[in-house]
Amino acid sequence: MYNPSNKGNAYTNCANLIITKELKLKIVKRSLKNQKGQGVMEYIILTGLIGIICLGAVKKFGKSLDTRLNQIDRKIKNELVIK
Repeated sequence: MYNPSNKGNAYTNCANLIITKELKLKIVKRSLKNQKGQGVMEYIILTGLIGIICLGAVKKFGKSLDTRLNQIDRKIKNELVIK
């Protein structure tokens, strides 16, 4: 790492600056990879919650919806009696 109190030659100081920049670049790349992983996790959590909500809605309204569709089915069959 760069140390201004280091009394080394200019080449050593320059090499230390290059290493520091390379380390910073690696840190930035790692943080970008972490953000991509975070976005995927958010997507997974969101789709999971949507799925749970859909299952709850089907469970709550499924029975009444089934009853209503059966009533409609019976009325249609009664109206379309083939003679």
